[in-house]
Amino acid sequence: MGKKQSRKEKHQHQKQEQLKQEGNQDQGAKRNIMLYLAIFLFAFLLYSNTFNHDYALDDDVNTRANKYVQQGLSGIPAIVSNSYYHGFNGVNEGAYRPVVLVNMAIEKHFWGNDPQVGHMFNVLFYGLACVLLFVFLQNLFRGRSNIIPLVITLLYVAHPIHTEVVANIKSRDEILCFLFIILTLNFLAKYINGDKAKYLIISLVCYFISLVTKEYGLTLIAIIPVLVYIFSEKTLKQMAIVVAPYFAVAGAYFILRTSLLENIAFEQEMDLINNSLVGATNLADRLATSILILGKYVVLLFYPHPLSFDYSYNQIPIVGWGNINAIFSLLMYLALGGITFYGFVKKDPLAFGIAFFIFTLSIVSNLFVEIGATLAERFLFIPSLGFCIAIVLVLAKVLRFDPLSHKKNTVFYLIIAAVLIAYSVKTYDRNADWKNNITLFATDVSASPNSARTHFSLASALNNGSGNELDLQKRAVMLNQSIVEFNKSLEIYPDFSSAWYNMGVAYFAMGKESEAKIAYGNAITLSPNDKQALNNLGVIYFNDKEYDKALGYFESALKVNPSFDDSYANIGAVYHNLGELEKAITYYDKALALNPQNKGVIGNLAKAHRTLGNNDKANYYSNRAQ
Repeated sequence: MGKKQSRKEKHQHQKQEQLKQEGNQDQGAKRNIMLYLAIFLFAFLLYSNTFNHDYALDDDVNTRANKYVQQGLSGIPAIVSNSYYHGFNGVNEGAYRPVVLVNMAIEKHFWGNDPQVGHMFNVLFYGLACVLLFVFLQNLFRGRSNIIPLVITLLYVAHPIHTEVVANIKSRDEILCFLFIILTLNFLAKYINGDKAKYLIISLVCYFISLVTKEYGLTLIAIIPVLVYIFSEKTLKQMAIVVAPYFAVAGAYFILRTSLLENIAFEQEMDLINNSLVGATNLADRLATSILILGKYVVLLFYPHPLSFDYSYNQIPIVGWGNINAIFSLLMYLALGGITFYGFVKKDPLAFGIAFFIFTLSIVSNLFVEIGATLAERFLFIPSLGFCIAIVLVLAKVLRFDPLSHKKNTVFYLIIAAVLIAYSVKTYDRNADWKNNITLFATDVSASPNSARTHFSLASALNNGSGNELDLQKRAVMLNQSIVEFNKSLEIYPDFSSAWYNMGVAYFAMGKESEAKIAYGNAITLSPNDKQALNNLGVIYFNDKEYDKALGYFESALKVNPSFDDSYANIGAVYHNLGELEKAITYYDKALALNPQNKGVIGNLAKAHRTLGNNDKANYYSNRAQ
């Protein structure tokens, strides 16, 4: 028999074991910190070429054109008590997303309207979200190697489908929503692994914040039961106890949203130019096209090229069930559903990945509710996580990946490395397209040549940019090119009233008033209440000294909008030129009451009063004009 170990020796042995465990924990913590830094730096460097970008696309919605954001910290009370778009268009309905606007207001307060700061914050939040994603996956695959969570995270970081969100300041709502969704699921995973109530409470708080950041959080109601079932040993009763509080939080969110907004949905009728599905003449074709679009989302995840900011009318035409791609897409999703059900029964993590993809995509699928887009890459920002989880797990199964074996894993690592390199190159290259509106739109008319909106967007950017061009020759080239693009847009969608209106603006800037008249006339035919088109057409007749016709259009614009100061000013100018100075002054006063900074009106008032011999008033307005 061996010598009996003394109590002192036992104590020393236990102490050594404890120190060894603590040393291993310290080493593990250091490794984790290094991995967190690597993930963050990867995301940061990948999008670092966006830091010098300008505002682009719809950034103004929550930056320069949002009056509450422009108020900085003082605008926060109005932000939290109104709809997402209220500070932009005055409409208090639809979305309720105060978190991102509060974030933007804080940014405005400290840094002003600086797009470079906005782009940098987008990248910082993206990098942070990706680090938190890795932490979540570590907790989800607890007790297993870090390699699978790391590979999933790196694939997510590099995926080019995310460029629209990260490179577009306005899409920070997507990033922040994703961040809080990941926090929600991470603390839920910690809770089901340890049953500490504090983790469930933190998870619920994060869930509520995700809901008031963007509506994607609603899909967690379907995702959370899948996660709890697959990654824990809880009974159905225990699962119900875990899931129930999330339903309560969702209910509280709807109560809050309903109490603050005039309408929780958008009352405005969906326009064909926004969503091609509006053009479907029957339910069968609408469903077939919706399913086809869902298939295109999967294709973009596997092969993200070419990419475009827009896929609206008529880039994806309406199809019926005779279309082979629609049938293939339907069969693919049925197969995914079957795999998910089978994996759910077997508690296979693959089922969670597919379920996450399907459930988060469902809210923007156009299957249940028509949304404001036919297809959009930003809609894949959150669902792509499910894709990354599923594709890595499938690849690991097919190649029999073993974290402890290096030789057996060579093919797995080579495939992942090749994909990461290809995706990273594409992402970095695509970022450059988002430099400004002209670079973005000029690139994407090739990617979406059948979209009326891509051509319209490029035409409008050229038209607007020409006003700042001092070189008259370059200005003429820009205006001519804008007319070409407006015509391409109208070839695709002849009833595009905004294209007709803006074409009128371009023709007027070129001095081609006859062509401008036709364009404005077509815009008014399609949109009789287009106050700006009515007013601008009146200006042309005014310039031609056809004062009766001009007066008719100005008055029609006022019937549409009685607070339209431009038309009051223009009616005043008509009467001024007709020599009816008292009437002219009456309308000038109304225009000035609506827009006290209108120097043209102030100058005309000075002239009118001078002519009438009202020298005191004339001097007052002359001084005010200066």
